[in-house]
Amino acid sequence: MAKIIVVDDEKIVRMLIREILAKAGYDVEIFGNPLDAIAQIEKQEPDLLITDIFMPEKSGLEMILELRQTHTSLKIIAISGDSPGSEGAYKESLEVAEALGSANIIVKPFTAAQVVDAVKNVLAAPAP
Repeated sequence: MAKIIVVDDEKIVRMLIREILAKAGYDVEIFGNPLDAIAQIEKQEPDLLITDIFMPEKSGLEMILELRQTHTSLKIIAISGDSPGSEGAYKESLEVAEALGSANIIVKPFTAAQVVDAVKNVLAAPAP
């Protein structure tokens, strides 16, 4: 069973993703901020990281960049809704996340099928 870490500052989003993926048979651990998630990843690297892009303490982009330095084979899915700024910043952030090695991007609002399909595709793909 694949181990997945989900990071999102919105409690309802991370709980929803955990429920969706647990029903699909995955072992899911959720975190409300990137700092706690990074500490857990340092202890035991998961098979997949799903992270929101826009978070207050540390952005998902910053977290991806930091993790890429030491966890080069970590598979990552970035998720995001509307940006706190402009549409241009939102699009740019998605492009940066992809450039930093996010294997897939899920845009909020999403369906359960979109989440499960993205996870299956990323886990089946070779490591970055």
